[in-house]
Amino acid sequence: MPETKNCPLGIENKTRIDGMEKAVDEIKEAVTNLSNHYSQRPTWFISIVISSLVALCVFLAQYIITRGV
Repeated sequence: MPETKNCPLGIENKTRIDGMEKAVDEIKEAVTNLSNHYSQRPTWFISIVISSLVALCVFLAQYIITRGV
């Protein structure tokens, strides 16, 4: 491969590649932080709300099936 030390286009491309590598590293770090944050258990309040909604859906399904609406 030819040397590009003195080539303006080669220097510009090298600078752009270095910038993209830094951006990719930042994106990887951000994705890791997000995945660690959202992989935790939900709070008790959210668990109770989800359980209540599931129970309500089951109750309504049972009511509709038994009443024949």
